Amino acid sequence: MTSKPPLPQTETLIAQPSTNNRRSSTGNRTTKPSLTKIQARRLTKLSNHVMVGIWAVAAALITATQTDFARSWERQAQTLFFELRGPIAPPQNIVILALDEDTQVQGTQVYSSDPQRYAYLEPLQTSPPKRAAYAVAIDRLTSAGARAVSLDIVLDALSSHGPEDDQRLLTTLTKHADRVVLAAQYDDANNQTTREGNRTQLLTPNPIFQLPSLRVGFINFLIEPNGKLHQLGSQYPQQVARTYSPDLAQLFLQQSALTPSFAEASLQAAQQQHFSPKGSTISFYGPRGTFQHVPFWQVLDPESWSYHVKNGTFKNKIVLIGPTAEIYQDSHSAPFSGTLLHPNRMSGVEVHANSIATLLQNRAIANALPNPAGQGAVVLILVAAAAYVQTRSKRLLHRLALVGATVLVWGGVSYAVFVYAGLILPVALPITAMALSGVSYLVMGLLNEDRQKLNFKQILKSFASAPIVQDIIRTSEQEDLQDLLLEKRNEEIVGTKLADRYEITKVLGAGGFGETYIAKDIRLPGAPLCVVKQLRPVTNNPKHFQLAQRLFELEAKILQQLGRHDQIPQLLAYFEFEEQQEFYLVQEFIDGSPLSDELRLTGNARPERWVVDLLQNLLFILEFVHSQNVIHRDIKPSNIIRRKSDGKPVLIDFGAVKQKLIEEGEQSTLTVAIGTKDYMPDEQCAGRPEFNSDIYAVGIIGIQSLTGFSPKKDTNGEVDWRRWAPHVSHALATVLSKMVRRDFRERYQSATDVLQDLKALAVTSPLPAVIDLSSGPLSALGSDANEESLAFGSDATKVWSQNVEESSLLPPTDRN
Repeated sequence: MTSKPPLPQTETLIAQPSTNNRRSSTGNRTTKPSLTKIQARRLTKLSNHVMVGIWAVAAALITATQTDFARSWERQAQTLFFELRGPIAPPQNIVILALDEDTQVQGTQVYSSDPQRYAYLEPLQTSPPKRAAYAVAIDRLTSAGARAVSLDIVLDALSSHGPEDDQRLLTTLTKHADRVVLAAQYDDANNQTTREGNRTQLLTPNPIFQLPSLRVGFINFLIEPNGKLHQLGSQYPQQVARTYSPDLAQLFLQQSALTPSFAEASLQAAQQQHFSPKGSTISFYGPRGTFQHVPFWQVLDPESWSYHVKNGTFKNKIVLIGPTAEIYQDSHSAPFSGTLLHPNRMSGVEVHANSIATLLQNRAIANALPNPAGQGAVVLILVAAAAYVQTRSKRLLHRLALVGATVLVWGGVSYAVFVYAGLILPVALPITAMALSGVSYLVMGLLNEDRQKLNFKQILKSFASAPIVQDIIRTSEQEDLQDLLLEKRNEEIVGTKLADRYEITKVLGAGGFGETYIAKDIRLPGAPLCVVKQLRPVTNNPKHFQLAQRLFELEAKILQQLGRHDQIPQLLAYFEFEEQQEFYLVQEFIDGSPLSDELRLTGNARPERWVVDLLQNLLFILEFVHSQNVIHRDIKPSNIIRRKSDGKPVLIDFGAVKQKLIEEGEQSTLTVAIGTKDYMPDEQCAGRPEFNSDIYAVGIIGIQSLTGFSPKKDTNGEVDWRRWAPHVSHALATVLSKMVRRDFRERYQSATDVLQDLKALAVTSPLPAVIDLSSGPLSALGSDANEESLAFGSDATKVWSQNVEESSLLPPTDRN
């Protein structure tokens, strides 16, 4: 190269073999096997077993002690079982006469519209209605053949509507007392903790209604630790008695035995035979609305009542009268009652209907293991057995599958026993302990694998200079092993000076055909950083070397003319060492973050103004590049650096550039398929790039920024992206779609054309000149965080080698 002044020979780049001061065994001395690895394996196994034992014992103790935590988890599991089972048909002989919102409307709006016409609705003007309304309902229901009428409203006080209202109800109760049930309520329903000597009082109906043959039932239910109702009402007094001393508890139970639960009283009034419940848990039939509902006002309305009598709606039925409207605040959380985010609470009268049906059909659910200690023992055995099954496999994925299998099996068994046999097995806690034991094995296994990997990595690092080890690492797909070559190369070459001027500080990329470094220019004040790209063609063929030399000069010439643009790195120097057959390019160091990191860190879709600004910046660069008869051919996010100083994008890595030459010979020499697949249009993949091939790549980057993912091609080869970004404005979508058309003849023909259309968008939506990210989260990355994407990436070192290998000027036998 006579055009360049001679440069002094630099220090050799061949690393000297390092020496190690390791002592070797001599004489008859034998090496004892190390016990460290054996001890480590034993310690790992012991740690696994200890962790599993902790989970098993903890689950067993929590189950055996019946803590609120354990009861809450198990009840949540039962709620899930109910919802997995779904609603089932309830008994047909239970009907709810509901004080619902429709009844309120009838009593207020309909009655007020014409009091004379709708005089029968007068008792419904207030909430709750007048007691005369209940009297009319009881009279009519019993005359229609109802087996029992149960009123889910506590009438402990006299009516606010006067003694005539009470007298009207009393007259009716006197006639039908043996078929009517009134409600009582323990006054400590929401607080089961009482002081010594104070007993929970039962609020009974007012004495004027307590007739000898009239039945009374208490309406209380236990609220479980999970906040839901699960148990039959008969369990409530027993739970309250636990808060008393033994003497008071016995007295309280004796007194409470005189008053049955509301469900039991209703079945007694209906003279309906029912089984003694085998368990204490209600078998819920479904969500609210599962049982037949009739609005209360229809019993008072002559026309509606005539319809129900004709159809036998209430004949031989147990009729429950109770509130379902929100105003009465008589709603509860129970199975099928929704979630915290989507509540669908169940009214008290519906809970009573489920309780009556449970007793009537003998569906009460019982604990399969009544003894808490027995439950704890079963949980201990289950978790230990599941852990034993896991240890049958040494592969982590197999163990994970076994954990999932044991969880599913026990969950399935518990569900089947619950639904089909009406028995409760411990499920939530053992499954949780099984899962935690599996996670423990997995974590410890991963830690053990990491230790083994670390040891293997240290061994490879010790022999990374050996060619066979380097081949093993290169063929490996593990990035941490790939980094070994860079680590080893850094140790060997950092501090080396090239051309007695550029001191290498870090190896950015290393391949079979060259390397890329960060270096300091020690001849300039402050020793500024620069990027040095080395090309070392692996060939002994003089023709190959001559072609590589010519391509090197061509690239240096192109980079020199392109570097005049503010958003393209400047070429600072280039030189070659003919004896070593090595070529070097020195370029400006760009301090910033690659766009690939920016898109990954900020994630998801970016706003249109941000994308348009990025497109404009990149197209301004392309406009200049194409004006120099150059096609970049490898535009992608990792080759775009967001400069920290001003936030502008800088286009780097021109190792794949193609100059648009006229000569046929040069054209055939340089036209090869170079680029990155996702950003390459069809003509570039075929080795025939056009200027608007770069426009295609910029369009793909714009779509990726808008949608948050890389678009794919449809069956026709067109980029399919619109359906994934319906929020994008039609004008911008039209520009992007034209940028990425499959046929380059239908695509924008120049960057200037695209800029004109984008400028039209900016007229209606002014855009910021530059997005300054120097103070944003990416600025914290600094230059060290993105060095591997600066200037010439590791892929760039392979470009010339591809040209050399694929050039039609080379003899076929020498292409390897």
